[in-house]
This record gives sequence, structure tokens and C-alpha cells, in this order.
Amino acid sequence: HFKYLDTSQTKIQPWETTLITIIEQVMQHPWATCFLAPVDTRLYPTYRKIVKQPIDLGTIKDRLLKHQYRLAEAVKADMELMVANCERFNGAGTDIVKAAEALLELFLNLYEEMGL
Repeated sequence: HFKYLDTSQTKIQPWETTLITIIEQVMQHPWATCFLAPVDTRLYPTYRKIVKQPIDLGTIKDRLLKHQYRLAEAVKADMELMVANCERFNGAGTDIVKAAEALLELFLNLYEEMGL
């Protein structure tokens, strides 16, 4: 597991700026709607029983803005966790899982293009 930092005084690193840009691009994808904010447990009351480490694009962006990642790889790990959580809750091969996988693929392509 990656540790998160509480470094509100830290100067933003170039890789953080790059990842904020990447996450913002992923968030603009038409299929990102379901992943922009935490799952509403009032609508899906069993979610927290099934998913122990929830994560979403908004939370990832917020953590980047607050300098809570030590490494770019930790952001990548959270993106992968988002897809794994989606599959765990919804089942492999469902449309929402396919959407999550497409978002991860977009993220990974941008991640590689930006040289991270």
C-alpha cells in the first residue's frame, strides 16, 4: 500500500501537475459520470460491505491537489483499484465495468504519453 502525505505546505511537483491534467481529461470522458464522486451508499447500501477501499476520480484529484501521493505510481494504483472495486461490486463484464476499464485504458495511455 502507498502512504498518503499531509503536506499542505509542499510545493507542487511536475508529476503532480501532469497527473492532475490527466485525471481532468479522464473526468471529461462521457463514461466518467459514475466515477466522478464517491458511490452514494443511500442508493447502494451494500456497497461498503463489498468494497473496503472506495475510490473515485474526484477523490484522486483531491488527493493530488492536497499533495497526498508520494509517487505517480500511487495514482495509477488508485485508478486500478477503482476498476477492481467496480468489478467486485457490479460483476465482470457488466457495462459499468467496461466503462471503468475504458477510463483506466485512457488514463494509462495518457500516463505513458506524458512519460510517467
